[in-house]
This record gives sequence, structure tokens and C-alpha cells, in this order.
Amino acid sequence: MKTLIFLISLFSLLQVNSQVLIEINDEIKILQNWDDFHIEVEDSISTNYKLDDFKYLSDSTQKIYFLNNSSGIVLHSVNDTLSRIDKSYDDKVHNKSLDFFYNDTIYRFGGYGYFQSNKDLIFYDKSSNSWDLVKYNGHEKIKPFSEVGFHFISSDYLFIIGMNFNIEDLHNSSRDQLVGFKYDLKNNILSDVFEIDQSFSPPKSYFQINEDYVFLFYKKERKLKILSTKTLKTYEYLLDQNSSYIINTSDDGFLKEKGNLHFVIEDIFRQKKIHSISIEDVLLNMNLTSYRLIKQESYYLKYLSILIILIILYLIHKRKNILSVKRDYFVNKDFIYSKKRSLKISSLEHSLIINLLEKHEIESKILNEIFNSNNLNSGHVNRIKNQTIDRLNTKFKVLFEEKLIIKKKSSFDRRISLYKLNPNLRLTKK
Repeated sequence: MKTLIFLISLFSLLQVNSQVLIEINDEIKILQNWDDFHIEVEDSISTNYKLDDFKYLSDSTQKIYFLNNSSGIVLHSVNDTLSRIDKSYDDKVHNKSLDFFYNDTIYRFGGYGYFQSNKDLIFYDKSSNSWDLVKYNGHEKIKPFSEVGFHFISSDYLFIIGMNFNIEDLHNSSRDQLVGFKYDLKNNILSDVFEIDQSFSPPKSYFQINEDYVFLFYKKERKLKILSTKTLKTYEYLLDQNSSYIINTSDDGFLKEKGNLHFVIEDIFRQKKIHSISIEDVLLNMNLTSYRLIKQESYYLKYLSILIILIILYLIHKRKNILSVKRDYFVNKDFIYSKKRSLKISSLEHSLIINLLEKHEIESKILNEIFNSNNLNSGHVNRIKNQTIDRLNTKFKVLFEEKLIIKKKSSFDRRISLYKLNPNLRLTKK
């Protein structure tokens, strides 16, 4: 995780609403406008743009970028001069987008403008100084959004927790969406969408301390919630009175430096001051809570469904294996029997079984001869044969859970029916 530490020569910059913090010889001071920078600023910038219209981002080499809050305008320090470097225009469609660095590349996700949100992921191409669209899989899984609850990056995955989406027919109205998603930054796949617990409320401000933890500030409760990025478990830490006066919004305006997290507070006299907390102290004294970020029903139902499917597949596989194992049966003139059970049979049924046992398959017409003892007409004989086979199969299945005799069509002439003993049975004449 690339921390937002901004350096210009000996200085560190930090956005605080419409102000910036600058560190000079270990002292952090508040800057108010472009003229307070210790580098030259092009006249066109100081004339056309306000300081609070930009967000400050820094890559791993501490190069500073100033990203316009609503458009693709990018300012950058080149040869100690702050200049505009992009070739885009002031399109005003990126309000409240999620802006972040990944592998030293600026990304923007979502955003709002002209009464509608979007769900586009774009990146700033430094070689052409222009913005380009990232085509990602899973685009259809989410709605257009802006102003995320909070986000963090862990092991090349971007997690977005809670979003707002604007309702088109109500123009500026917005509604919290208790969903989140997991995005694979390396392979450009939106890999998972999940429901968030109903008790979740987005923090006023947040900051990812490292790969393992995100600090979530809840000033009204005087609580700092700490989210583990690995387990999604939450911890709590009681803020001191001054820390609860924090005025930072989203993940802007934080400075991590020398084991401390710096931010700005506004005291009871509405004076803005720099305040800090010890990161080590928070991590050593935080308490585990029972709160779960992911909605429990959704979380467990997903894995329960997978478990049920696996059990069903296992039972089907086991059933097939059981059926594929040949069982030993024996037949004499009075019974078909196994080691544990026996089925009484008639002389006609015995004759039928013996004929099928001696021959692999018998045509229906030939099998009818067994049942034609009184020179009956062929239709009546065929009916007696069918009834005998059906009755024998029913009795056998009740006792042994499978058919004894199987009927099929001839592969040479589909009009001819063939009968044979179930191949899963190993029947021996006694």
C-alpha cells in the first residue's frame, strides 16, 4: 500500500479541506493557497483554479500530482514549477470518484456528473498525458456509483465498501447502497460482489495504515474502528476528545509520518489545528468487536450453498459406485436369494430367469414361447409375459433396490424389443 506522503524537496504536503499542511524541518504548518507553495506556480493555474478544487496524490517516488475533483485536469511539479500536464478537458463527470494510486499509476473509479453516475475505471497514461478506459470483466455486476463508503487495497485487490448511486429521475438525490465489491487490479476482473451488514454506516473519514489495517473515524461516537484487511474483523479504539474533532473527509488530508497519523481538527472556537495519534498505540490497545462487515446471511448462505452442492455431488458419485459394484445373487427353482435376503419365485418366473441367464439377450418374440403353453393368441401371450416381468421386477426392486430384468430396443431394428438380466447383478444358478 502506497501511503499518501507528499514531498516537494524538503516539504511534505497534505490536503485539509481547502488547506494544505507543509512540513519544514520537522514542523508542520498550514498553507492556504497557491501563493504559499515553495515552488513556482504557473500563472494560468493560480488564476483559473482554486487550491481546494484539487486532490493531492503521490506515487512511490514521492512525485506530486494534483488531480482536479471533477475533471481530468492533472497538475504536476516539473523542474520546480507546478504545471498542467494533461491533454484532457474540464468534463465535470468525476465528482466524488474514487481516486487512488496503484503501481505508480493514477486510477479513478466511478463518479458523478450531469445528473448521472458511472462505473467506469480509468487510468492516467503518463506517456501520453491522457486518460484511458480500463476494460474489465464483471462490469455488469454493479450499478453506477460515486462517493464510496471506504476502500482499501490488499494483495493486488481493491475492496470498495458501500457506495452511493444517484437516482436519475430525482436528479441530485442519492441513496446508500449496502453492497461492496472486490476488484482484481492485476487481471482487471470484478471478482466478487457482496452485501454489507445493515448496521454499517460509512465513516466520515478513513485511512489505510498499511497492508493489514484500515482506520475508520467515527467522530460522533468518539471511536476509531480498525478493520483487518485479511480477516475483515473489526476492532475498536476510544479516541481522545481532541481526536473526535477531526474534520478530514474521505481518505483526504492525512499524513503518515514517523509512526504517527496526522490530521486536522477544529476546536470549539472553530480554529483549525494539526493533531496526531500514535499508530502503534492504537494497534496495541484496540479491542476486538463482534461486528462483521459482510452481511452474515449472505456470507454463510454462499458457503452453505457450495457445501450442499458438494454433498449432493458426493452422494451421486457414491450411488454410482454402489450401483457399479456387482452383487452376488443365486437362483434355484423356488428362490432368488443373496447372503441376507431371499425372494420366492414361481415356476414360470424361474423358467424366465434361467432362459435369460443362459442367453445374453432374448428377443421379445422368442421369449413369448415360454408363456405359450396353451396355444393362446400372440397378444394374450405377450400380455402375460409383460405382466410377469413387471411383477418380478417390482418384487425384486422392493427387496434388493434394483431391477432384475431390463428391456431395450435392438440397435439393428428399433421395432424389436430385447430382454436381458441387469448387468450390475452377478446371478448364479444353484
